[in-house]
Amino acid sequence: MAKDYCEDQLIQKSTAELLEKELGWKSVYAFDNEVLGEQGTLGRKTQSEVVLTRQLRLVLKRQNPWMSDKQ
Repeated sequence: MAKDYCEDQLIQKSTAELLEKELGWKSVYAFDNEVLGEQGTLGRKTQSEVVLTRQLRLVLKRQNPWMSDKQ
C-alpha cells in the first residue's frame, strides 16, 4: 500500500503524462536504467550533470541556424 502513495506515482508520473499530452514532450524515466556517455540514454557523462547538453545543442542549432558549432 505504501507504494501506491510514493512520490513517483503521485507527482513524477502524473506530471510527465501531463507534459506529454499537453505539450508533446517526451519523458524518459531513467532512474537506475540510464546508460551514461555521449551516446547514452540522456547524453550525460556523469549523473551529476543536470543540463542535457546533447538536446540543448540540437535545439539551439534548430532555433538559430546561423550559429556555427564553435558558437
